[in-house]
Amino acid sequence: MITLDNLKTAMPLSLHAAVYVDPLNAAAKEFSIEKPEDLAAWLGNIAVESAQLNAVLENMNYDAHALLEVFPSHFKSLQQANQYAHDAQKIGNFVYANQEGNGPPESGDGFKYRGHGLPQLTFKNAFIECEKALGIPVVEHPELLLQPVNAARCAGWFWHWKGCAPYAEKGDIDEVCLKWAGSHEGLAKRKGFFNKFLKEFS
Repeated sequence: MITLDNLKTAMPLSLHAAVYVDPLNAAAKEFSIEKPEDLAAWLGNIAVESAQLNAVLENMNYDAHALLEVFPSHFKSLQQANQYAHDAQKIGNFVYANQEGNGPPESGDGFKYRGHGLPQLTFKNAFIECEKALGIPVVEHPELLLQPVNAARCAGWFWHWKGCAPYAEKGDIDEVCLKWAGSHEGLAKRKGFFNKFLKEFS
């Protein structure tokens, strides 16, 4: 059972913890995320991806210097980055083009299928899988994942879709992070939240 105190203690910067208590409990039950290690790892990754339940939509509004830092494989010079700076739609359509089911920049897929929900679900193929699993028309209406119940259900489904549970139960947060994010980005933060939540559920 996830309580408001659990969420507020582990995520002190959360402004919306009260909104998510019931949706997170329902999603944990629906997707059998019940062992202390599972809950701790699941919520720890959610905490990182959603900035402690404060963000369920990826903010693509970067300045030129941030574009060079965040997307170094796409932006090779400050001059190039300046052409995209603070144009969230243009940035999303460029950096997420032609990947994982997304079309070219002019398709609009990059911006449409930028990070949504508590797991920051990204790319059209992932939205297709999410729609199949949850029965919610998120391919046509990604904004449905911004609703707390859907955002939490998406995170519950995502946990199993990425195969995180076996590693969480062994306390292998390095591998959980790799499965969830595709890299070790934010690993130290994920471990920190895992430890906080594990203390809550132990």
